[in-house]
Amino acid sequence: MLVDPKKVLIDAEKRNYAIAGINTPTFDAAIGVLEAAEELNWPVMIGLAQVHEKHAPIDVFGPMLFNVALRSKAPVILH
Repeated sequence: MLVDPKKVLIDAEKRNYAIAGINTPTFDAAIGVLEAAEELNWPVMIGLAQVHEKHAPIDVFGPMLFNVALRSKAPVILH
């Protein structure tokens, strides 16, 4: 589920925990990260580093990340 980053970060600061920000340059990486977040019921931030633009164009890969984030049972921040 996509969540409001501000709310999650405020909660993390208040409760003293970190949000992992993970580069997900492949579909399999995105799915693996989200499956782990779901298993732990823990918020996660996924994104795509600009260095991967040549092999994973943001105009193609961005919507894919958006859709897998929407379907996740874990709280997801899309960066």
